[in-house]
Amino acid sequence: MSNTRSNQKTVNVSKKSKAKDLLTIIKICIATGARWNEAESLQGKQLKNQSITYLKIKGKRNRTIPIDKALFDEIEIKKDIRSLRVTLFSAQQLSAQK
Repeated sequence: MSNTRSNQKTVNVSKKSKAKDLLTIIKICIATGARWNEAESLQGKQLKNQSITYLKIKGKRNRTIPIDKALFDEIEIKKDIRSLRVTLFSAQQLSAQK
């Protein structure tokens, strides 16, 4: 299966998940090549000028990756809701209500 088809299948499956930020995290990983934990642990201060800066990754260096406007805007909405110093995303499943 090609990467494009595989990525699309992953996105389609994630839309059915109860994990509220799963799709956004997947989009970030695909767009930037980030590892899961790098994308999930993003903080608002790492988002600037339509790019994401990953802090102290490979070789303990920072890496800034440009992203498209649609993804930037999607993340900005979450940043506006949450503090700049806390993690923006959570891919944890929501607890089933009894």
